[in-house]
Amino acid sequence: MTATGFGAPLAILSQTAAAAAAAAAAAAAAAARLVSIANKARKIFNRFKSKDEFLLNTNVVISDGKKFVESGQTIIKSRISDLEIKNLVKKGRIRGTPKAALKIKEVGFPNSVHSRINARAGLAPGKSGNFADGIIGGTALERGSILVTRDKVFLDSIINAGGRAIKP
Repeated sequence: MTATGFGAPLAILSQTAAAAAAAAAAAAAAAARLVSIANKARKIFNRFKSKDEFLLNTNVVISDGKKFVESGQTIIKSRISDLEIKNLVKKGRIRGTPKAALKIKEVGFPNSVHSRINARAGLAPGKSGNFADGIIGGTALERGSILVTRDKVFLDSIINAGGRAIKP
């Protein structure tokens, strides 16, 4: 047999092998991205002790509550979060109470008015939600919980008051 006799099948095999190699490289890159995402999540939770308690701000209860419930972490919410959620439903800003909110343990209000004041110290005066943030932040400060919030100003306020806070 001559090289010409195998020319066509070798070309087809060469193209198939190249396509398979490209697909394998793409799959390896996707797997590496997933490992990277998992490692970042692990690093966030590994910064804290397993007994640490995460207090979810109302915005996190709504947007990420299910993820936190499924995480196996010790999570809580303030009693004021349920009132905020009811108010958002009443105003039509959300369509109903998130199912995850019903599965998150509720804790009462902070005992000290000072912790509420300290939590609100860095917040903009007169901003809607400051009252509830004061209660949630005061609860985090008193309990030693890690506040989880998407609100950067609130997060910074809690850290400046001596508490711990993270973004979800």
